[in-house]
Amino acid sequence: MRKAGWGRRICVGLIAIALGGCGGTQNRPPALPSAQIAAPLKLCTPAAPPADFLAKPGFMQFAVSVTDASGAPVTGLTRSDFQARAGGQTVPIQYFREEPDGAPTSIVIVMDLSGLMRDDLVPNVRRVEAVQKLLPAAMEPLNSCDEIAILVFGGNESADEHAIGQTPNSGAYQDQHETPIRLLQPFTTDHRLALMRLADRTTASLSPLYDAIQRGVKMLESAHYQNRALIVITDGVDDTSGISKADLIASIKQSGVPIYAIELGVPYSLAYAPLPFVITIPPIPSPSKTGNTASGSTASGKAALPKPPCPNLKCVDTGTLEKVTAPNGGQLLIAPHANYDASVTLNDELNSIVLALNHGYAIGVVAPTGSAPSGVILVNHRQMKVRAHVISDAQ
Repeated sequence: MRKAGWGRRICVGLIAIALGGCGGTQNRPPALPSAQIAAPLKLCTPAAPPADFLAKPGFMQFAVSVTDASGAPVTGLTRSDFQARAGGQTVPIQYFREEPDGAPTSIVIVMDLSGLMRDDLVPNVRRVEAVQKLLPAAMEPLNSCDEIAILVFGGNESADEHAIGQTPNSGAYQDQHETPIRLLQPFTTDHRLALMRLADRTTASLSPLYDAIQRGVKMLESAHYQNRALIVITDGVDDTSGISKADLIASIKQSGVPIYAIELGVPYSLAYAPLPFVITIPPIPSPSKTGNTASGSTASGKAALPKPPCPNLKCVDTGTLEKVTAPNGGQLLIAPHANYDASVTLNDELNSIVLALNHGYAIGVVAPTGSAPSGVILVNHRQMKVRAHVISDAQ
């Protein structure tokens, strides 16, 4: 009987210890998903041109996407629908393949968490919250082999990381409260895991947009696939970058990476409005330069009036984003569209990018020695839009 009693006491004690241990675990702050799950990389081997093509001097391969007037991908095109150019001349297409599921792609998503992202996208919906809500569903159709990485700028790292029991990472911007550019998730094929890292992030001040785009482009240099893309979701304002616009655009052109940017704001040529207490005085026309618009006067001799101020500091530098996305077959999208067109939503723009990445054509040509690639066009399909960039170059 004594043995049975001691046995019961030991069992009760072990259960109490176990429950105590569970209780202690429940009181610990939750860990980040990436701290619990190693980011997997289940990569696929992309289809490639025959080895004899790849060995030819001057062989270059274009990744091509074609969309119709509504932005939907165009399928079923053939070799004869395209015309390739290199060195200013038409060259024969020697390799052609339609990729209905999209070639495996390396994607870096650059997310703006700066202060203006807390403003409303549409009434009662903040910009950052709209992205956090819609992005996971929009990315679901991606090729399962695609690898994605998440890079953010702005925001408050200390608040985010301390809230979940993590120590903030040191970054290029050393500040007790803000680390404007940081890598939330390295390349992974677990898209859900990566996008979880964006949930509930807070917004705060600094906006080094150009530096963040440049870092994203540099990240793609070490990607696993030759087919690469950068998606930027931003209010379009830059206020602290070290790299100039000109140097950023030159770097993008050299990289060959297409940039897809979604601008959340009102298109405008100015990033900031004049302060309300600042009086703007138009330039006085010089008598010797009447009619010279470069001096601030018009053909009638009257001073050119300054552009009206941007309301509520919500306007963005659309011109720069157009130049950033123009090279390499990228695209600038705006949500809401000009005049807050409710028919063009953030969800529409996210879906159009995924559709463009999810279907395409591989086109290979042999370019004349020393010639630079010019691009790919469609023959007799003017209503369609073609985006093409070089993914391999044997020169």
